[in-house]
Amino acid sequence: MCSSDLFLAQQQALGKKTAKIPRLKAAAADGKYDEWGNAPVLTVCMEGSRTAQVQIGWDDANLYARFQVADESPFLNTPTDQRLLFKSGDSVEINIATDMSRRQARGQNKQEMKPGDVRIIMARTADGRLVATRYRYATADREKPNAFSVETASSGKDTVDDVVPWNDLPMNAKVEKDGYVLEAAIPWSELSVTPKPGLAMLGDVGVIYGNEGGNKNAIRYMWADKSPEVSINNDIPSEIRIHPNQWGTWVLE
Repeated sequence: MCSSDLFLAQQQALGKKTAKIPRLKAAAADGKYDEWGNAPVLTVCMEGSRTAQVQIGWDDANLYARFQVADESPFLNTPTDQRLLFKSGDSVEINIATDMSRRQARGQNKQEMKPGDVRIIMARTADGRLVATRYRYATADREKPNAFSVETASSGKDTVDDVVPWNDLPMNAKVEKDGYVLEAAIPWSELSVTPKPGLAMLGDVGVIYGNEGGNKNAIRYMWADKSPEVSINNDIPSEIRIHPNQWGTWVLE
């Protein structure tokens, strides 16, 4: 058993979902399937007509994600504030953490955030534009011009250190009447990661289903994070939070 296999076996023994992330050849977020043949399929949900599966791959330049989602009102989002992209309809997300240590947690599964904790949410507007928002939960920067705070009486206040639109993220979407496929290429340089075989990180992917009008989130599913908080859809602080303790382990092949 090679070292990465041993590491993944140890993670599985701890109850973590695991995945080997293959290096892709001639990869691009172009909607073509040629490069995805050997990438494992991560199942996000299988509930009636709602199914969602994701493949993850990499090369020296990018981390790639391919979402294949069955949805009766596919991939419609009507944001009025792009920082709240998770509230305004259909979207998909990819979560990465480079710090793999276990996080301190308190009430409502509110976990300690560390530099390198990133959430990227991608969506499609009513006029067909692909948009994305990047959330960096903790930064070492003294100035935080893009900090974003949300608060409710029941959940208190949460602040994300850096929330910005990322609409030039390379993305490609094919939308049909009963589902969609989205591909994205996320530059390693924007994640402050130097990729190499054997590199391990925490990772998770998810899908948010919106209502038929595409102006409100209805339910969220994640590949690894099955904590009760994932199903909350009426409390913004709970919905903006991430839970690295519940994410899976990814190892680059």
